[in-house]
Amino acid sequence: MSKPKTGITSQIIIEPAKVNPYLERWTSWNAVFILSATIVSFYYRNLIPLTLISFFTFSSLVYFAKRANPTIPILNPANLLTGIRFLAVLIIAGFFYHMEDYIIAGLGLSILIADGIDGKLARSSGKSSALGEYFDKETDALFLHVLAMAAIFKNMVWPWIVILGLLRYLFALFLYFKPKGVRKERRSRIGRYIFVLVILALLSLYILPREISQSAVVLTGILLLYSFGNDFVWILTKK
Repeated sequence: MSKPKTGITSQIIIEPAKVNPYLERWTSWNAVFILSATIVSFYYRNLIPLTLISFFTFSSLVYFAKRANPTIPILNPANLLTGIRFLAVLIIAGFFYHMEDYIIAGLGLSILIADGIDGKLARSSGKSSALGEYFDKETDALFLHVLAMAAIFKNMVWPWIVILGLLRYLFALFLYFKPKGVRKERRSRIGRYIFVLVILALLSLYILPREISQSAVVLTGILLLYSFGNDFVWILTKK
């Protein structure tokens, strides 16, 4: 997870950096494509459309990053690890119907652990970049969305849980079309903790009794809605 250095390790809220117009444009188009693929995937109750669209949009991220900064580093340990995480998410999306539940849970947990390692790699190697930042956070968003959709299609949770996976993409479009003021989300430790809890709750559907895991998904989902709600209010009131 490649994130820029803040220099203040105890800081809870990290102010948003200056918006990069090329990467901002990619984020909005990625959101449109993901939302469209989600509709098609729901129609067929299969994540192949989302898998193919995600591979296409994420591949174009390198192009937009190079347009933003021709010297931006592409191949470094952090980005490679994020790339492995992204491919693992696509494996879950493409083959979840044919995978044992414990395999999905184990692979998902491995993705989550790797998510905590790639950021440290970027900071320790001094290879943090805008590409790494966007690659990381959009892989996280896709990971959550795929887990939610797979659980819905396997009849583990209710269809409305898809809202949790769509929040990031709706938020990205809101930021893009916002006429003035802040145009980039803030990064917060609390938001990060909530993301981890939601992922763990979704993974628990594959290994814990349904009553426990569903309750965990609902509770963490409420926290996620609260987190995004706070960000909406913050952006609307930020000058």
